[in-house]
Amino acid sequence: MALSNYRSNLEAKILAAFPFAVLGFAFWLPLFVWLLRSSPSTLSLATLLDAPFWPLVVRTFEFGLFVTLFSLGLAYPMAILWVFLGRRPKYFLYIIFLFPLLIGLLARNYSWIGLLSGTTVISSFGLSLLELQSFLYTAEIVIAVMTYIFTPIAFYILTYGLSSVKEEQIEAARVLGASGVQIIRRVLIPPSRGPALLAICLIFSSSIAYFVTPAMLGGGKYDFVGNLILIVANLGQFEEASDMGVRFIMIALPVYLISMFLVVRKRNLIIGR
Repeated sequence: MALSNYRSNLEAKILAAFPFAVLGFAFWLPLFVWLLRSSPSTLSLATLLDAPFWPLVVRTFEFGLFVTLFSLGLAYPMAILWVFLGRRPKYFLYIIFLFPLLIGLLARNYSWIGLLSGTTVISSFGLSLLELQSFLYTAEIVIAVMTYIFTPIAFYILTYGLSSVKEEQIEAARVLGASGVQIIRRVLIPPSRGPALLAICLIFSSSIAYFVTPAMLGGGKYDFVGNLILIVANLGQFEEASDMGVRFIMIALPVYLISMFLVVRKRNLIIGR
């Protein structure tokens, strides 16, 4: 009887996992074929040491790091504030952070270009009073707009982690004489460390894959690796573009693996496995 139940459970698990295995195989097979056909062994020394690639890798990672730190730095105080708010103010804050995610990428970039190009108070929404036109097509505006894009993502990840903190825990800390700073340090920071690390990995791995925003807001002066790959592909040099893509994947692979590990680990903690 026990053996029969074990076989039934095993068959049910296999049937449940089969569609996901097929989808995973269909997704990863083209990538593996591409990696095998464009393996590093096929790359010449001249290609590996070419001038444009590595400076752009450094810039891509540098900008990605700034965007990640600024996004987390802006989202963390708002996420902590969210814990102390009532139900309606919480929903209002959620809606505020939702707006940047609802605007399309191209529309968002063109909006920033329009605002910074405006010479009147109305056309620039007041930015002309701050004389910010000089920031257009600079490194600062690329980082600022990308931070604007990723801060809501960091906020949602942090608030999801902080949602495990109960109001009774905060009230108990207050009754015991803890100050606001102590409540943040001892009650709120510990459960938010895991989500913060997850936000860092996800935002960094996503930001280094950007190429539209750096091209539009940077004016071609602050391209990422993705921009170089796109330029080379548009020139019809698909093999060289593929080689660059493989190299960049190899360099960024640890970050993606850490992100995947954290997501799976968080999922297992939620479902109790």
